[in-house]
Amino acid sequence: MHAQRRMAARSNFQPRPASVISEQPKGQLIEGLNRTSNGFLMDQDYAWEAVLTGALSTIVVANNGDVYLYNPISQLETYSWLKLEKAEGDTLVCHLPQDVYTDYYDYNDAATYFGIDHDTTVVYQLQRLVYGEDANGSWYFPDNSGKTDMKFIFNGDTLRSIDEKDVLLGMADKNGEWQGYGDISTCIKRIKEAPAQAPDAAKWETYMLDWLTDGETDCRTIQVAINGKDIYLDRLYDGEPEGVVRGTLGDDGIVSIPTHQYLGIDQSNYSHVFFFAGNTYRLNDQWGESLDMFGLGDGSDIQLRFNAETREFTAVKDSVNFLINRGDDMMMRYGCYTHPHFVLYADEALVPAMPVINLDNYAFWDDDWGCGHIEFVLPKRDVEGRFIDSDKLFYNIYIDQKVLTLEPSEYEYLAEDMKDIPYSFTDDYDILSYDGGQRVFCFYRQEFTAIGVQSVYKGGGVENRSQIAWLNFDDVAVKGAQLSTTESPRIYDLQGRRVTTPAKGVYLRNGKKQLF
Repeated sequence: MHAQRRMAARSNFQPRPASVISEQPKGQLIEGLNRTSNGFLMDQDYAWEAVLTGALSTIVVANNGDVYLYNPISQLETYSWLKLEKAEGDTLVCHLPQDVYTDYYDYNDAATYFGIDHDTTVVYQLQRLVYGEDANGSWYFPDNSGKTDMKFIFNGDTLRSIDEKDVLLGMADKNGEWQGYGDISTCIKRIKEAPAQAPDAAKWETYMLDWLTDGETDCRTIQVAINGKDIYLDRLYDGEPEGVVRGTLGDDGIVSIPTHQYLGIDQSNYSHVFFFAGNTYRLNDQWGESLDMFGLGDGSDIQLRFNAETREFTAVKDSVNFLINRGDDMMMRYGCYTHPHFVLYADEALVPAMPVINLDNYAFWDDDWGCGHIEFVLPKRDVEGRFIDSDKLFYNIYIDQKVLTLEPSEYEYLAEDMKDIPYSFTDDYDILSYDGGQRVFCFYRQEFTAIGVQSVYKGGGVENRSQIAWLNFDDVAVKGAQLSTTESPRIYDLQGRRVTTPAKGVYLRNGKKQLF
């Protein structure tokens, strides 16, 4: 379900003084808690159902037993505190409304949304809202039953809302107009596990991990340490939690890696990260294409066969995977590696394979978007088919015969000029990075005849370049490159993860944003 009413202009707006709790309250500060919430977020003037899991959360417990929750709305950073007053037993009462958020509107936006002719600051409240319908469709409205409060339970380790059917802790203006944000349920708890650490004496070595995704092989470098019978794995994804994955090597050469290992906090994503011995299965999407789907597994260890002579690790079962997940109560993957296999890696001066431009998805210029774009794949292999380290792989964009330097004046989300674009780089706007090496690049030039892509590999102490893959706008031919086709639409979420049947929301379909 999504709430189907668009936000309307309000001519009766009257600003009022703010009482937002923006300063940290006095009491015991408890940080690094693990939050799961089910609620809503506003996007493109619609309220969409949204789940947050594995998120960092902070509370303050006052001396009198009151609890203050920082950033109380799961899908919006308010930089404020919500007060929950101590009641009987472990019950907390949230007296509503409470001011939680202020937003600034310039002259144009103020005229559009509020019908006033000057800049203004608006104060929004958390209120008790109930689900209902009116002539404009389904929405959340102020509770007219006389109830204004909502309740929570806090036992020292867990803070959770007491769920009520069709009731939302929602953000509204002073007139009770819901703003599309709020939570139906919230659970915040301590993480009791400590991340595993390798001993200081452990010797880390670089390995090349390869795995299967939708029948195709992908790869990345990871760090492995063998310390007696203990095996440690690190750098399984690009975040930086403080913990590592730990397994045990048996006398039979089988490495057992327990599921549900806490890896710690990823500060770059404000999240708690877990390792699971996951499972993989096949599912047909709505276009009949068979894709890999992933789960948290059945609780069993994942087993690897270790070849001491070749220093090689191979998964015993085909359907298992290394799953790096945000949170531990539902799947929200950062990385997933089906039938993992990894072997000791040696840094060499390799020549990267040429990129592959997709002729089924390009635009010389799109007036609606104000730019053109191309889609291409960057192989993580050299010209002889060997895996290469993507951390040392870059690419250049050519406009006619000249390498394009990306400048912040054109690419507004760049902090500085960029010529060599890192393999995994994305600005989530003009340069998009997806699984399998797929990239979408937007350009703002119109007066040229050809655009090219070249891979650059900086390994083994030297810099080697691939041949350039060209898209010639005169004859729409790729010179010297393998032509690729797309038999069915490829759909990704805004984090670059491919999806089979998209839920309601904004996705990227064949490189363009589309509302489903």
